[in-house]
Formats: sequence, C-alpha cells, structure tokens
Amino acid sequence: MEDNDVLADFQFVDSYVKNSSIEINKRDIKNSRLEVGLSIAISNISLNEKNEKIADAKLYIDVKVFDKKNEETLVKIEVEMLGKFLTKKLEDKEFVEYVKFSGIPMLSQQVRAYIMSMSSLSGINSIIVPMINFESYFNNIENENN
Repeated sequence: MEDNDVLADFQFVDSYVKNSSIEINKRDIKNSRLEVGLSIAISNISLNEKNEKIADAKLYIDVKVFDKKNEETLVKIEVEMLGKFLTKKLEDKEFVEYVKFSGIPMLSQQVRAYIMSMSSLSGINSIIVPMINFESYFNNIENENN
C-alpha cells in the first residue's frame, strides 16, 4: 500500500498565529470565572498552481478572566490564528463543511495550547480554554442569518 492510499481528501496544510496579546491586571486568578468569545471566517475557495482547491480560515478567540466577587477583569487574552486547508477531490460545498467541522476544531486546539503556554509563561496560572461545540456554533450562526 502506498502512502497516498491512506491520505484523506481533506488536508490541513498550514497555520500560524497572526496576532496575539495578553493583558494582566492581576496575577492571582484562583477565584475567577472565564468568558470565551470567538469569531470565525472562511475565505472563498481558490485554486493553486497544482489545480488543488485551497481555503483559508481565520479563528479569533478572546478570553477574559474575571474576579468572581467584584467582576474585575484580571486577564484578557486575544489570539487570531489562520489556517490553510486543501482538497483535490471534494466539491466546494463539501469542502467548506470539512473546513467548518474538521478544520476549525483543529485550529481551536492549537489556539487552546497557545493560550495555555502564553498564560503559563506570563507568570500566571495556566488558562485552559474550554472545548467549543462548533456544530452548535455554526447552527446558531445559520439560524441567525435565516
């Protein structure tokens, strides 16, 4: 069996952090609560020089850590990550669905690890971003647009 026989029709080919920031107002975040916001954009599909379909996706996550008692903002983190996805066989509509439900979750895991590392290296307790239900997220967006 050749390597190409087991490769999926959908590939995650590149990613990078475009922007990130951390603002620490207080380092003690033990008695806190977390808020997570996100924004997702998937670009139009284009063809590369090998006639493969490429889609770019942007995942922006902002995390705010609040003091439970007085609602003071203790920490604010923002991360914008870009990813590139490729297919040779999928139709456009199916390709976008793969990006939404497979690609974006892959990017989110990278952002989660990035935020954990950034917070830890910044001298505060590691901030672990909760898992996100992307099926629910995209269904809510679709319902809002109808």
